[in-house]
Amino acid sequence: MELIKKRIRSLKFIINFVFVATTVLWFLFVFSTKHSALYEGAVFQYLLKPFLIGMTLLPILGGILGVYRSIGWGGWKSNMGRSLVAVSLGMFGWAGGMIFWNYYLFFLNVEVPYPSIADFLYVMIWPFWTYAMISLFKVTGVKYGFKKVGGKIIAFIVSIIVLLLSYYLLFEVARQGEVDLTGDFSSNLLAILYPLGDISILLTSVLVFSLSYNFLGGLYKKPILILLSGFVLNFITDIIFVFTTTTETYFNGHIVDMFYVLMLFTVSVGISKMDYTLLNQK
Repeated sequence: MELIKKRIRSLKFIINFVFVATTVLWFLFVFSTKHSALYEGAVFQYLLKPFLIGMTLLPILGGILGVYRSIGWGGWKSNMGRSLVAVSLGMFGWAGGMIFWNYYLFFLNVEVPYPSIADFLYVMIWPFWTYAMISLFKVTGVKYGFKKVGGKIIAFIVSIIVLLLSYYLLFEVARQGEVDLTGDFSSNLLAILYPLGDISILLTSVLVFSLSYNFLGGLYKKPILILLSGFVLNFITDIIFVFTTTTETYFNGHIVDMFYVLMLFTVSVGISKMDYTLLNQK
């Protein structure tokens, strides 16, 4: 177990370093291009490419950290362990999407590969992260909130608000009131999966927070809130990404990419703070 603790400390340091380095690269890219597309020359080779590689490394490192953290909780045998494993699998899926995205961009010169294998790996975060939230239900006390009449009312009201807000943001704002289903099967499937996945994780995250607010006090209040913040940030970033692709204003290195980096770092921080040894310090 001591070896695992050392590896966790090393991973936390590397994650912080990659995040800072990736952030610096993005700012240098924006300063050099005035926040515009650029796919050739020294800036592309030495700023944008390393930035996208850093964007790929973050979820890989965060996923590995989550696996190590889950071991202390008994792995798949406990609710918290299952939640951390599921978050990690989602991070690995996101990293897989970035690997294929970079392959298309670096070697095939496809600036925005959509639809592609990358997209079907990106969407893996939704079933895994939704399952992670369901596992957290039992950890944070949501099940007790559901038993109360007030809790059921809150759950109903929250669900309606989230669904209406999601519909407005994902369809009316991001997609400007239109969902294009005139493409091939992959495009049509992704047009359905992306909004459903976004709604799923946002709804479960908000329910965990709203129904377990009084149960979040204590040792793991902060890490759970950080983790939920990362999931909500991903929802917001997806809206911006869809809007920029719909309006054809997206490019690699866009500010939305920096938001994704911040989201991945936030989730990784939440994972890092899920330290089971805190239970022994009570």
